[in-house]
Amino acid sequence: MSSISSAPQQQFSLRYHKASISYILPISSRYIYSADQSGLVIKWDLQIRRPKLQWQAHKDSILTILQWHQYIVTHSRDSTIKVWLEDILQFEMPVNALNYTNIVLYRDNYLITPATLDSNNVDVYKLKQHPIEVSRVIANISIFELVNKTRTNMHANKAGDGVDINVKYADEFAIDDKDNMQGRQDFGIIMKMLVIDMTIYIGFESGDIVGLHLEVPESKLTRGSNSTLLINREPRLKLEYQNTLLVPNPVISLANLNGLLVSGSTGTKVVIHSDPTRTVKFHLSGIHSIQTYQDRLVIGFWDGAIEYKGEIIQRPLPQIKGGLDINSNGDDENEEENLKSNVKLTSMTLSSFGNSSGSDTAKVQHVRKPKYSEMVKAKSMSDALFAGYEDGTIMGYALI
Repeated sequence: MSSISSAPQQQFSLRYHKASISYILPISSRYIYSADQSGLVIKWDLQIRRPKLQWQAHKDSILTILQWHQYIVTHSRDSTIKVWLEDILQFEMPVNALNYTNIVLYRDNYLITPATLDSNNVDVYKLKQHPIEVSRVIANISIFELVNKTRTNMHANKAGDGVDINVKYADEFAIDDKDNMQGRQDFGIIMKMLVIDMTIYIGFESGDIVGLHLEVPESKLTRGSNSTLLINREPRLKLEYQNTLLVPNPVISLANLNGLLVSGSTGTKVVIHSDPTRTVKFHLSGIHSIQTYQDRLVIGFWDGAIEYKGEIIQRPLPQIKGGLDINSNGDDENEEENLKSNVKLTSMTLSSFGNSSGSDTAKVQHVRKPKYSEMVKAKSMSDALFAGYEDGTIMGYALI
């Protein structure tokens, strides 16, 4: 009796990009946006598997696509952030752009970016819709200095100086362990950012991960006998969390697992930031992307492999077989190394719309066990894993 494979099942492919896929953003069960290293953006209609809209949004690789109300926000290595209504440009601003770092929205009206002056630091912008306005409210804040300052205050608190600081550290990271920070001048450049609930997580080149909370004080209204004064206090970032388990490997992937942070690096280790933290090791290195589905991890590796429920799928490059290589020196080991040619994974995301909880499938199970084809069909549009590759192809997979 053969068992059904739990590996992601290919449902369709989307082919139009000529350059490597750099970002994929699902906005509904029917539409996704994709971007590539040339700066092209495509809005896909998944019902017909064709582009509905396409435009040259930037002159270089697009690092981030965000949905902000009715707008689409794009962030590129050409050092600009642009706001679009469909393919019509509504707003543009200069911004620092690094090789990997994305930008994130916070509470839908703040934008967190790498700092313009220093790639290791952070800028925070406040967004307004009507008309679109962007104002910088926090400039060039050093997270490394914020961590050091908070640690100093925590030591003062332990000494009885009355400083009230509450920061969650990884269980392997003790407040009194000075070796964790001694001799280090910085965390390096920002590599990845992710917002979970009210916490902004930032992964650094050093392997450090920091969690921040953006405090937005309420405006204070002061009334006098002849006048009324509105006092606006500026937002500030407060340290909530730090983890050093991935040091010294750069953080290249962050994900949300039911409210818990999951992180991966250039190494083989994935950290689940529960209490206490859990570490999962894989046989492949380069944790390019982490997605979560029904309490399980979907791991995309640099070399193109995708692992889910212990099974791996890959897209091998076409190979010419049976020919005689007159230049071959008979070294089978080198020959095998040269044939290790999978299409490189460059972007991966999971869409969960409509039947994302699987409730419809659960109802059917009370009557009879659904056929595998029915399960795949039910989930192919609502729950889909989208994998973008260096050859410009986007593959749609169903997860069972």
